[in-house]
Amino acid sequence: MRFLSKIRERQFAKKCGGTYNLSRAVLAGVLAAGCLMPGFAEAASFDMTGGQENTHYTISGGNTATITNFDGINDPEEFVEIFWANEGASVEGCTINVKGVNSPNMTINPDIIIRGGYVDNGDAESNTVNISNVTFGNSAEIYGGCSGDPDSDETYSYGGRTINNGTVTGNTVTIKDTTFKDYAAILGGYTSGDGNVTGNTVEIIGNTTFEEYSEIYGGYTSGDGTVTGNIVEISGNTKFKGYSNIYGGYSSNDTVTGNIVEISGNTKFERYSAIYGGCSESGDADGNIVSISGGEFNGYVAGGSAYGRAYKNIVNISGGTITGEVYGGRAPGTANDNSVIISGGTINGHVYGGYADANSGPAKANNNKVILVGDKAIYKFIDTQGAEQTLNGSGNININGAVVGGFFISPSGTASGNEIHVYGSKINVGNIANFDKLHFFIDDQMRFGETMLTINGVNNYSNVYIPNEKLAVTVSGKPNPSVTNTTDNTITLVHTSNGNITGFGDATSVPVEIGRLLTGTGTVAVENDNKLVLTLNVEKSTVNENGKSLVETRAAAAFVVNNMSDFMLGTGMEQAKAAAGGVAPIDAGTMAPFAAIGGSNMRYTTGSYVDVNGWNGAVGFAKQADKLLFGVAVEHGRGNYDSYLDNGVHASGDIKSTGGVIFGEYKLDNGVHYDAALRAGRVKSDYSSTATSYDESSAYYGFSLGGGKELTVSDKATLDVYGRYYFSHTNGSDVSIATGEEIDFDAVNSHRLRIGGRYTTTLTEKSKAYAGLAWQYEFGGDAKAAINGYSAPTPSLQGHSAIVEAGYKLNAGKNLT
Repeated sequence: MRFLSKIRERQFAKKCGGTYNLSRAVLAGVLAAGCLMPGFAEAASFDMTGGQENTHYTISGGNTATITNFDGINDPEEFVEIFWANEGASVEGCTINVKGVNSPNMTINPDIIIRGGYVDNGDAESNTVNISNVTFGNSAEIYGGCSGDPDSDETYSYGGRTINNGTVTGNTVTIKDTTFKDYAAILGGYTSGDGNVTGNTVEIIGNTTFEEYSEIYGGYTSGDGTVTGNIVEISGNTKFKGYSNIYGGYSSNDTVTGNIVEISGNTKFERYSAIYGGCSESGDADGNIVSISGGEFNGYVAGGSAYGRAYKNIVNISGGTITGEVYGGRAPGTANDNSVIISGGTINGHVYGGYADANSGPAKANNNKVILVGDKAIYKFIDTQGAEQTLNGSGNININGAVVGGFFISPSGTASGNEIHVYGSKINVGNIANFDKLHFFIDDQMRFGETMLTINGVNNYSNVYIPNEKLAVTVSGKPNPSVTNTTDNTITLVHTSNGNITGFGDATSVPVEIGRLLTGTGTVAVENDNKLVLTLNVEKSTVNENGKSLVETRAAAAFVVNNMSDFMLGTGMEQAKAAAGGVAPIDAGTMAPFAAIGGSNMRYTTGSYVDVNGWNGAVGFAKQADKLLFGVAVEHGRGNYDSYLDNGVHASGDIKSTGGVIFGEYKLDNGVHYDAALRAGRVKSDYSSTATSYDESSAYYGFSLGGGKELTVSDKATLDVYGRYYFSHTNGSDVSIATGEEIDFDAVNSHRLRIGGRYTTTLTEKSKAYAGLAWQYEFGGDAKAAINGYSAPTPSLQGHSAIVEAGYKLNAGKNLT
């Protein structure tokens, strides 16, 4: 490209520690650091009052200089240069401030060049130029950092500039409340060598005006370096009165990636102009972004424009008025996977997801998207920088041109896989074309009776072609009742106000996924030739298999509660007997402390299956009073579980339960014994999957009744046969999960009957071994729940279990068994 300038002659003879000899040019100030002018302290404010065009000025200083007056240098035929400099090495962290202080607008009449940092052959990093309250009467170059000989006839304004392979990184130009009366070009970073231009910024704010042709670049290279992550931000009451080009990143030969242009406030472009997130004359434009949230723009907008490939670029429009075309990506060869996202504003032109205009050879405009986010809709996406973005539709989107998924101009080419997505309502477009999928997204913010997309007709094309196979509908929540008709269960997907809908055949039944959990049906049909209407049968919706995963936690929690009961009446009771004297007399007749701890693993097959790993503990006091053993204890259980559905959904979580127990056992001389326990507490659980999460807490209570007889097999062996009934109740609860659904958990009631026997043999005076076998049947254990009012599939603990146990007991001391 070619910059315009009045400057025609500049010759520099440079040497370390020397000066600059200028032909037909004046160096008004050299603000030097490093090799050129080493060892100076930080510069104070510099007053240019009384300066002469044909006089050489050297300004000593460190890394910051401020110019507050420019009187006395007014010849528009000359020019002025001001910069920090360093020959043959990097220049870093330099700042030049130019600001009108004594007068509201300091006027600079000559052509001017300002460089925050300058080096012949090195890196320009983190240099800054700040301009405020200034009027430039002629062309102005403003560099944040500069490396290499800027011998050219152009006028630029740079954040950083380098020649001969140096990198230009992190330089900044900020312009506020300033007027450019002649040509201006503003760049965050520039190189004409092979160095990379990365992370530079141009910020234009306040009441800034460009009266003539202007060019603004976040990053620029005319060499072979990449241009990555540069930013242009324009806000406030900025006015562009002449033709202007705005580039987040620009390259003559290489790739531009991840550059950003943001336009906001009351910014106004009066003449036809262009905005590019990234533009490459010979390479690719990948992952660049243009974001417009306000103002008036006359011209065309492209997220990425490239001679090679325009790929994964984004244009995000949430407000303002655009008179011109909008392109997610544009290239003569390949424009694939680009997006245009519109959540507000007016566009008086066509909108293209991808546009390929090869003069010869194949062109590809594939897999592009135009996403329309209408009234009350919420749209979340991951931008090209990897950040999650949330857009709230402001309503009344007006696009007077056509919305085109993908488009190519070529003797041969493809435009496939392109989609138009519609969220919310109050969206008006001229027409829709060249899409493989027209996808409507409905959530619980919508109302029945609303119209999502209205097509008004454009360029004498009033009809719209929508075949059945190109239509898709996703319902993520039940819409609210209509304001005017509470029995209405329809939503108008498309309304053609000046034409007809063609190509759509008989009414089509579509599956409706209300979020990830509910499944229903809907019917789409054409009414009156100009409406495509969806009728939802939401009252007949059911919770799909995914909803079962959310309820598995309750089954796992019921297992932990039941397992604590088993542990207390097994290992816990044995320890209580040992402490109180029921097994080996230890201070018989007193209230003795005891403790027990144990672990377990269980798999419940519930149509899917749940694996639970847990441990239990009990601490309490027990007393033996003749034939009666009784006591109290605090029981605690912890577990972690993994649940797996047949469709591949995997969830996991933790469960904690704490409660109190009152227990007792009565044993007759003939070996007959009876036991009972009463317990209550609280169980807490959490659930986590790739889709959602929640936390839940419920109270529980329960009891058990049992009896049996201990039979003597030999003088060293006994067989205890027993039967026991267990009941536990876990209260219901209500939770809101991370994806917005409401779950009402019913109470879980567990009824278990266990019959078994345990064989115990004495090995030594202090040790015994035992083995047992039992059968258990669960009569209940159903974990019922409703999701958004619809019954979920019910995992259940009901069924048979076989229990095998084996163990060894050692009375290791008076108080340890």
